[in-house]
Amino acid sequence: THYADPLFSQQFQMHNTGQTIDGFSGTNDADCNALEAWNITTGSSSITVAVIDDGVEAHEDLRTSSGTSRVLGGYTPATGGNGTPNSSGAHGEACAGIIAASHNNLGVQGVAPNVRLRSVNIFAGGETAQDIANGITWAKNQGVDVMSNSWGYTSCNFSNSAISSAISDAVNNGRGGRGCVVVFASGNGSLQ
Repeated sequence: THYADPLFSQQFQMHNTGQTIDGFSGTNDADCNALEAWNITTGSSSITVAVIDDGVEAHEDLRTSSGTSRVLGGYTPATGGNGTPNSSGAHGEACAGIIAASHNNLGVQGVAPNVRLRSVNIFAGGETAQDIANGITWAKNQGVDVMSNSWGYTSCNFSNSAISSAISDAVNNGRGGRGCVVVFASGNGSLQ
């Protein structure tokens, strides 16, 4: 069953029944149709998703059924590190859970619990636009299939040639010329 994880009922984005969470009532069926998708597939271990954020580390909800971590090596472009989070990093881990948390175990359920993950920490501190571009290029060079980006700028008019070029390169040349799927969150600010 898709309800075995204790926090699944709070994942309105996966299955919105109109439930009330933190005082806010949802809208029935305003969700990503995860239950319907899971009847078709829960993802594949041959797919790798790069979480380009503030770092991801191995977590018990990101393991295979045999206990092997699905978090592969990572990269922190500003420091040359391995993509692990800073002490304040939790956003990338949360994003990784939404993408790939295992089903029927301890917490939440990810959209594609069988995929593998790569962490690109672009928030180590002091990074430049070129560092961010380098992180995108690193992920492309690792052969990732999808790049998940839940970050952005406060201006819709922001443009940076290095970042734009790295994204274009990934979209056009990633996956051996088939192109990477690159997605961004549509909004990262809190509603007041």
